[in-house]
Amino acid sequence: LSISGKMLRMDSYFDNKSSYNWHQDFPYYLQNKNPSNGCVVFLPLHQIKKKHGALEMIKNSSKTKISKHYEDKKTKRLLIKRNKNLKHIKTDILEYNIGDVAIMHLALVHRSGINNSNKFRLTAGARYHNLISKDFTPFRSSFKLSI
Repeated sequence: LSISGKMLRMDSYFDNKSSYNWHQDFPYYLQNKNPSNGCVVFLPLHQIKKKHGALEMIKNSSKTKISKHYEDKKTKRLLIKRNKNLKHIKTDILEYNIGDVAIMHLALVHRSGINNSNKFRLTAGARYHNLISKDFTPFRSSFKLSI
């Protein structure tokens, strides 16, 4: 396995800038051309309920084709283009207890909830990639040196 996108997030209860709208992790982490050859591991560092901004996901969305993304001009984030169907689709809120772990497909459509509690939301995570698959591209080969 190869690892990328290691993170320790501390999302404040008064800062909504940290919330991502609907997206997939795959467009950010292109180590495998096939998103089924990787995964996202999400670790809550405390109990996370809806009021803390728990993740919201669309069940089985990883089985559909990769969504079209655009780069948000303010945040530079890759988000899914506005889609009328997303407003009417049933979603699941992923609430966690200490010690829970979520392993998600890189193409799963999800978004951050808004932290409406009076505490920081603390999470850790990483993306894992199958480096022995034929579609693996080492992370460093995606960068170009400019002098």
